[in-house]
Amino acid sequence: SHQATLKGTVDTLFLEILPKFSLKYGWNKGNFIYGSFAKGYKTGGFNIHEISDIVRDALNPRNPQLNEDEVKARIMYRPETSWNYEMGWNNTFADQRIKTNITLFFMKINGLQLTEFLESGAGRKLTNAGKAVSKGVEASMDIDLGSGFYWDINYGFAHASFKHYLSIENGNTVDYSGKLVPYAPQNTVNTNLSYQKTWNKGFINGFIANIAWSGIGKIYWNESNDLYDDFYNTTDFKLGVKKNNIRLDIWGKNIFNTSYNTFYFESFGNKFFQKGKPTQLGITVSYTL
Repeated sequence: SHQATLKGTVDTLFLEILPKFSLKYGWNKGNFIYGSFAKGYKTGGFNIHEISDIVRDALNPRNPQLNEDEVKARIMYRPETSWNYEMGWNNTFADQRIKTNITLFFMKINGLQLTEFLESGAGRKLTNAGKAVSKGVEASMDIDLGSGFYWDINYGFAHASFKHYLSIENGNTVDYSGKLVPYAPQNTVNTNLSYQKTWNKGFINGFIANIAWSGIGKIYWNESNDLYDDFYNTTDFKLGVKKNNIRLDIWGKNIFNTSYNTFYFESFGNKFFQKGKPTQLGITVSYTL
C-alpha cells in the first residue's frame, strides 16, 4: 500500500500601514459635510479545511509528494487591500425633528477574498480574486412625528463587480471580469414606524408598537452570476405593554411568509440553498433590574 508523510509547520507574518485622511465642515447643530480617503485591509491566513484534500491527494501514488512550501502555497490565502473614498452630507430640519444623511462611496479592491468550495465538497476555503470595484450610495432619514410616533427609512445601493478575475476551474481558465461579486446585495432598504407612550397611573404604564418592512436584492450567489435571488421583502411587527420593570411583547417576523434564500453552498458536487425562516409568532416576557 502507498504511504505518505506530511510533516512540518507553516506560518506567515503580515505588516501593513493604513493611512486615513478625513475632512469635515459643519454649520449649526447636526449639519455638516465630510469626505474621507483611507486604505482598507483584511489579513490573510490559512484554509484549515484544505488539509483533508491535501492528505487525500498525498495518498494517491500517482500524485507527487508535496514539500512544506507547496503545502503552504496551497492552503494559504493572501491579504485583501482596498482604497476607500467616501463623501457625505448630514442635515437636520424642523428644529432637529427631521434628520437626514446621504453618503457616496467608491472602493478599489485588490486580492478580493472570496469563499470557494473544496473539490472534495467537504468544506469551504477563502481564495483571492484579482481586482474589484464597489461603488454606491447610502441614504437615511429619521423623523420625529410627534405624540410618540417615530419613522425612519434607510436605503443602500451597491454595485460591486470584478475588474479583473481569472479563475482556474477543472483545468480551464474562466474570465469573470465584469461579473458582479457574489453575496453582495445590490439594494438594501428598511423602514420602521414606531409608537411609544408612558404614563404614571393605571394597570399598565407603558405601550410600545412597531412595524418594520425590509427588502434586499438582487443578490448573486456565484461568480458566473447564473444563480441569484431577485429583490424580496419581509415585514415584522411588535406590540408591547409595560408595568414598572415588567414588559410583555407580542411579536411576529416575516408575517407574510415570504420565501427567500439566505445562503448558497456546494457539497459533494451538489448545490444547496439555505432557506430563510418562515412566519414566526411569539410572546416575550422580560424583567429589568
